[in-house]
Amino acid sequence: MCKLVLFLLMAWGSLTLIMAAKRSFNLVIYNVTCNKYAKRITRFDCTHRKVSTGCYSSDYSIMLDQTLDKDADLQFLVTFIPMKGAKLVKFLDVKINICDALSQSNSSPLLKSLLEEFKKKSDLPNGCPVKGGYLYSVANYSVDSTTLPPYAPILTFNCTVTIFEHNKRIASIRTMGATVPRL
Repeated sequence: MCKLVLFLLMAWGSLTLIMAAKRSFNLVIYNVTCNKYAKRITRFDCTHRKVSTGCYSSDYSIMLDQTLDKDADLQFLVTFIPMKGAKLVKFLDVKINICDALSQSNSSPLLKSLLEEFKKKSDLPNGCPVKGGYLYSVANYSVDSTTLPPYAPILTFNCTVTIFEHNKRIASIRTMGATVPRL
């Protein structure tokens, strides 16, 4: 019985240490760019601002001239270069149907947390159709250092979300940033 109690105390102590792991980095967002590649996007705007150290907020708005095709896709591409590396690493490259992205959660933990925050802060529908002639917006979409796991290395990254319709790129949001050592 004594061994069991000792084991449980050690396990609890280890779990507490793991959960209390401090991030040795801050998140820095250098630039957020919205690009439209098709005339059917009548408006596409994005802004970002630093709220505090390691915390950023963004606003987006998009208007289509007609309803988005139900077979349209979203591609999430995340690449990074480690601090001590010179080679670009593709971390995530996922292409999913836009209707599925709006109506379901994704299995990738990082993608899931980003999409959940996006859904909370936007007036996008919870499924198709994504109608034309309506200005959809995302207000105060926030990311901070806790968005990334505490063991994330120091690196620079590029996260691009691209919208495809009929296999043609029609719009993208590109975020460039880094994890930097906490001073």
